[in-house]
Amino acid sequence: MRFSKTDWIERGMEQLAEAGPAGLTIERLCAASGRTRGSFYHHFSDHDAFIRALMEHWKKRDTEDVIAAVETGASDGESDKAVELNALASALNHRLEGRIRQLAQRDETAAAILAGVDETRVEYLAALYRDGRGLERAQALTLAQLEYAACVGAQMLWPDAPPPALEALGAAFIKLARTERIAETLKP
Repeated sequence: MRFSKTDWIERGMEQLAEAGPAGLTIERLCAASGRTRGSFYHHFSDHDAFIRALMEHWKKRDTEDVIAAVETGASDGESDKAVELNALASALNHRLEGRIRQLAQRDETAAAILAGVDETRVEYLAALYRDGRGLERAQALTLAQLEYAACVGAQMLWPDAPPPALEALGAAFIKLARTERIAETLKP
């Protein structure tokens, strides 16, 4: 059976989650997949092209697709976007998220894509606070930055926490963020 480009990327995700950036050498990828370097180079011109494809795949799956799912779920008018986002984000592979951040410390391409993902995520959260709470842009952005920092911190502190535990933390933040005292605290 032929090993596709998507197979290589999925294997790369597994290797990254298990072994960190060191698991992404061509040698380790080939050994883990039982494939040759020729198979790798059939799909990727070089290692940098593989890292770019891996990061773009991660960005689409763990950010763009999540946001699209929240927006689609909310189109019925009965879904709470913050709750839906919390559920979907809690189910992501948090060990992989931490490893992505490790990779970004070593690789400029990964760093640039991660920075874009972080910006997209924070901006989306801020939009939810503007639309759902009626907060002004600066207040919404501050609250979104706090929430995202808490999320990333939880991923780093508890990479193997089960999704229900992370979802409970997120739910507590949502409840806290909806209090009037928070809105008052964020006023300039």
